[in-house]
Amino acid sequence: MSGGLTVKKLIFIVFYLLFTSHLLFAAELKLDVFEAIRFFKQNSRLSKIYQSEEEAKSHLVEKAKSSRLPSLDVDVSYNFLNDEPKSKTPFGNLPVEQDKFLKGQLILSHLIYDFGIRESFIDRALLDKELTALFLKKELNDGALNVTMAFNQLLLANKVLEVYKEELTLLTEQKKRIDGFFEEGLVTKNDVLQIQVEISNTNQKILSIQNDIANLKERLKTLLNVSEDIEVKDKELDETILMKDKAVYENRPEVLIAQKLVTLKDLELKAVDADNYPKFYGAAGLNYEENKYRTSNQYFFLSVGLKVNLFDGKKNYSEKLSLLKFKQEYEEKVRQVKDIVRLDVVQAINDLKTSINKTKVAKEAILQAKENLAIEEGRYAEQLITATDLIAATLRVSRANLNYYEAVNSYKNACFKLLWSKGELYKLGEVLKNE
Repeated sequence: MSGGLTVKKLIFIVFYLLFTSHLLFAAELKLDVFEAIRFFKQNSRLSKIYQSEEEAKSHLVEKAKSSRLPSLDVDVSYNFLNDEPKSKTPFGNLPVEQDKFLKGQLILSHLIYDFGIRESFIDRALLDKELTALFLKKELNDGALNVTMAFNQLLLANKVLEVYKEELTLLTEQKKRIDGFFEEGLVTKNDVLQIQVEISNTNQKILSIQNDIANLKERLKTLLNVSEDIEVKDKELDETILMKDKAVYENRPEVLIAQKLVTLKDLELKAVDADNYPKFYGAAGLNYEENKYRTSNQYFFLSVGLKVNLFDGKKNYSEKLSLLKFKQEYEEKVRQVKDIVRLDVVQAINDLKTSINKTKVAKEAILQAKENLAIEEGRYAEQLITATDLIAATLRVSRANLNYYEAVNSYKNACFKLLWSKGELYKLGEVLKNE
């Protein structure tokens, strides 16, 4: 019996370990920026909303196309009361219709030609679907920028944490040196207190940046719509991607949306103009009406017709004037959006150039700060400088490292902003997928 229980316990433990290890493995996502953009495109709630809307617009396109087809209708009614019509005859007034009767119609009707009203309606439905797809691209492009900014900020925070930890290590080493000098009576208590204060300050900075990292992770999780903990991985951006597509106006969704809205007004103007022309239609059907005074209750009919509006109270004229003004407005918006896009591109290029130069300068400053620290350590060992000078030299190394990582972060942000300004940032996930 006890042996059986032991076997069950072992089986339970094995399954428990397998289950928990799976959870632990799935509880963390290790992502580079390409993968983060891909996750955003797949999981963001905004993407799902626009994708559902695009599917809905597809059904509206089919609805619009149905206007090209004939319409088949059935109409059935029962008349409860009717003042029996009578006809004058040589034999007197004779009834021609029952006071109560069943009536039904089966009608096949079709609009033969309307000078483009239906086609305009279909084109507008197709254009509306295209606009939804463009709005999705705009949101993906803007969202991808938010993701990359948050991603880079988290990368920077991790680097800052490393710098502060290295700073803490350096200060701890300096404290050992100062403590040794203090025990020998070579320095005063003030030097010991100074280094202790700086170590305390560094510990405070570590705690603050750890809190920032936790908050940034939560923000990134929200943007990606994931529940797992996230670990970001650095990845170099191939600069050839920046110049892969020279197009600016053609790719930026905002410009395409503005241009499509102008086209939409053209289609609406076409429909208004066409409404002033005749409409040709045809109809065929079967008519049934109970009538004991007739030889037959049913008859077939086939007809063609012409419908022309002679007066509409200037409805079409007023609508046309309104659409022309809206078209002028949207044409001006196209020019405005192009100006904004041009500004975005120019600023991104300028930021990129500046960040490249700042990175080079910051990298050289690290070597200079380390060399200065080595010199100051030697001078302090000979008691030529105070602890204040030694601490300042140590902190300069940290400051140089921080400046370098901030410059690198600015460079990455400038790269992503340039891709965003060209409407291409959200495609970085596709680049990863195709690799």
